[in-house]
Amino acid sequence: MKRLVLVGVVLALVCAAAGTAAPPSVKAIAAARQRVALRKAESLLRRVPLPAGATRLPHIPVHDLGMTTREAGVSVDTMSAERYGFWRTRQSVAFVMQFVRAHPVWGLTANGGGTLQDGTEYAQFYGRGSPMGRMVVVSAVRVRGRTYIRVDAAVAWIYPRSPKEGLPTGVREIDIRGGGVTRQLTDPAQVARIVRWFGEPTVTPPTRYVTTCSVAFANVTVTFMFRSASGAELARASVPSTAASACDPIQFYVHGRAQTPLIDAGAANDAFISRVERLLAVCFGAGPSGGRRPSPVCNKQWAEEEAAKLLHQFRLPSGAQALAEEPRGDAGFLRSPETVSASSELVDQHRFWKVRLPLAAAEAFVEHEHHARQAGSSTAGGPGIPPNHSVTFTYVPRNGIIASRTMDVTFVTLPHGWTGVRADAQVVWIYPRTGAQMAPPHTAVIVVRVGRTTRRIREFEKLWYRIEDRFDRLEVVQPGTPYHCPAMRASGPKVTVDFHAFNPRFVARAVAPGSGISTACNPIVFSLRGQETELVGGDFVQWLERMLREGR
Repeated sequence: MKRLVLVGVVLALVCAAAGTAAPPSVKAIAAARQRVALRKAESLLRRVPLPAGATRLPHIPVHDLGMTTREAGVSVDTMSAERYGFWRTRQSVAFVMQFVRAHPVWGLTANGGGTLQDGTEYAQFYGRGSPMGRMVVVSAVRVRGRTYIRVDAAVAWIYPRSPKEGLPTGVREIDIRGGGVTRQLTDPAQVARIVRWFGEPTVTPPTRYVTTCSVAFANVTVTFMFRSASGAELARASVPSTAASACDPIQFYVHGRAQTPLIDAGAANDAFISRVERLLAVCFGAGPSGGRRPSPVCNKQWAEEEAAKLLHQFRLPSGAQALAEEPRGDAGFLRSPETVSASSELVDQHRFWKVRLPLAAAEAFVEHEHHARQAGSSTAGGPGIPPNHSVTFTYVPRNGIIASRTMDVTFVTLPHGWTGVRADAQVVWIYPRTGAQMAPPHTAVIVVRVGRTTRRIREFEKLWYRIEDRFDRLEVVQPGTPYHCPAMRASGPKVTVDFHAFNPRFVARAVAPGSGISTACNPIVFSLRGQETELVGGDFVQWLERMLREGR
């Protein structure tokens, strides 16, 4: 009986130990991920098409630069699993490279190449996506009447983040400051969501290669302070206003102790900072200096900053008194601006003053102080109407984000020798074109149709890149803006541009007017996954016809 009890105790202890087995270590997880990536790299290597008759070699055939140098490159955001092999053929280097560029691995895109010092030619192919994903480099050199080929295949994998490198438990408040935004979050749902999102970025990967970051980053830094219910600081993070990379990572501190910096590997389109922006409906670092991609929220915020800046720079004679509201005795002239843009993307900020000067003197001072082009002026008159005058100053737009900047100033004579002034800083921002309104990222073939004429352009052709780049730079027709379009008759056949995308397979289509300049009144209609976008094409069709005719 005692023996049975002892056996039962031993079994219970064994079961308990099995049930509480320690989770795999970070090194074990990293090793498993590396093994999977190496298998994928070997499979990728075997799928690289080479000319018929190429024979694989078991060793380095010649010790030229292109055969001994690792060409697969390094990503600073990921680890890389690599495999390479050598082949020999009697065909020329030019034939081999032409064949390779014409037969890329499915899902990869040609991305550069060149010639090394010893005459080795090479071509690079990348898998689209973030991080680097997959990469193939094919090198070829001619030695003693034979062409030797080296193929490098690389697959990226992400180094795991340890549970110890996360936020402490007990976060109940988050203070966010930076990029023109200040928020103190206490809502439990918002706090829990941000805490969960902060656990998803990965650590900067350890690497045996020396990598440099030559790009100068101008991103705004946003500070996140994670606090307990009592307000005590538990952790702090300095987050760039764009997706964090190993060259510009999230600096992270727990109880004042620095942790491994974090990056948004694999989430460039859904980075931690982007999620917080959408949650709070804010934009960190609006405008080009903030490093943000154009978006409705960011463009509108930058327009608000530009309007505030114009008002701050507005100058009046000394002694001018700022007013909180429209002054009495203005006969309603300062109740609203003289001119208002009809665009729905308008930001209008205004202020009131009164100046103890005649109207003409106050206006002369303003026109002298503001070195901008006067777009127009107006005066209202009649019995019982006080002297008044309005003038509009225009400023140069900014970097494709701001459509127009104007200052509308109205002067009116007030009783007792005063002049009332209203200044409206009006900034119209451009509704941006998002990534979902552009050519699909996995486009492999572009088909252009004009009447009965059809032209197919594949992705390894130079013209393919030029068409995609020119098309993606077209602007959308601004929503909510009234356009007075004359009656227009369609003349000439429509021009249809189909973007055949793969992985997954689908077709996006742009239908353009066959003649004339494309404006908001006769836009290019672009359909992608059931959604239509109207684009201002300008001379896109004429440019496309010229490129196809010249074959460039």
